Parts: sequence; structure tokens; C-alpha cells
Amino acid sequence: MFKKKVEFKGSSVVGGKTLKKLKQDAVQCFGVSEEAVMKLFPPKTDIVLKKVAWGGSKIQVYHAGDIPMLVDEGRGNVFPTVMALWTSPDCLPFFVVAQPVSKFLCGGADLMLPGVRAISQESIPAGTVVAIKIA
Repeated sequence: MFKKKVEFKGSSVVGGKTLKKLKQDAVQCFGVSEEAVMKLFPPKTDIVLKKVAWGGSKIQVYHAGDIPMLVDEGRGNVFPTVMALWTSPDCLPFFVVAQPVSKFLCGGADLMLPGVRAISQESIPAGTVVAIKIA
């Protein structure tokens, strides 16, 4: 399936200090409340960091139990996984698009304003990571 080989470099349980920094980074990157990010990491759940090497780049995937929640690409950006968006749909600002538009987006097209039906926030700064929901 993958053209480049995926290598798992190891895993470790995340401690309190690292987890607190991860939550702060997620709040800063997503531009949402801390409560929305807290849903991703339920209390009394082991948070595991798994290191992955793929195509010359190294990423870190944070799991809550067995569920991957966040991906850290190493440049200070943290992204939620699809599983994280299912767990906490409000952890990212989002655009709602019509279903006919979604096939073009999945094919790699840029999102244009006429295809947007609704926006979760009045103002979303340029460069903000957003989710796309299909109506």
C-alpha cells in the first residue's frame, strides 16, 4: 500500500510534564479551548508515544490507550487524527461543505469559498488547521 517503508522506532509512556506540554501545544495549534483538547486524553488512560520513520521524516504519534489521537510532525505542529476528530468533533475549527464538493477535495482540489456552506467560527486566521465536514 505504501511506496515508502514505514518503520516503528519504539514507544514509551508519556509522563505528566510532557503530557501537559502536549496539551498546551494542541490548544495553541488548534485555536480551541482546553476542554476540547482534554476530551482526547481521558483521565486514568495511559498516553503512549510511538515514534515512526517514514520516507526520511520522523513523526511522533500519541495514543490514548490503543487509539491514535495526535501526530507531531516535529516542527512544532500537532495535528489530530481522524479518530481524534470522532472523539472530539469540536477540537478544530471547521468548514461544512456540500457532498458534491467533497469528491473534488478528496481528489486534491483547493477549497474555494463558494463550496463552503457553514463555518464554525466567525474569524479563522490564515494558516490555521481546520477540519472539513460534509453536509
